[in-house]
Amino acid sequence: MVTWTLTNLAYSSSEDSHLLNKCGATCKLIELIRQTCDLNVRDQAMWTLSNVAGDCATCRTFLLDMGFLDLLVSLLDEWTAPICELIIQHDSGLHAGSRPESRRTAVWAVSNMCRGRIAAYNERYAMLVPVLARLRDNFIHEKELMVELCWVGQCFT
Repeated sequence: MVTWTLTNLAYSSSEDSHLLNKCGATCKLIELIRQTCDLNVRDQAMWTLSNVAGDCATCRTFLLDMGFLDLLVSLLDEWTAPICELIIQHDSGLHAGSRPESRRTAVWAVSNMCRGRIAAYNERYAMLVPVLARLRDNFIHEKELMVELCWVGQCFT
């Protein structure tokens, strides 16, 4: 699987993370997340981009400018809507909001996007607060998700 290979590249070295940005792979992965119905592919693409975001401030800024944080907020917002408490069937299977691993991966990606000093981007990160609060309220029983939410909260302190 191509996304798995890219995940490993993004994790291997800073040079590889920068290369993924320069060659356009990260932009393609953002589009893939927006368009795919395959939940496993979507999760793997989020994981790859999270690895890139975790590399350095330059990579985070690039992904921020490409709309990755906006996309994550949009997905998490959709997944925390009241209707997502139900199991919604699609042609491809369960709605992503019903998958704990999708929520954890997205929040982990948000955590990596929030690393470092986010004060310079305060207004861009402010949109996270209501979505993260709904995640906390709706999925408090998911211990691993709560851990990831705490890591995100630490970035705001």
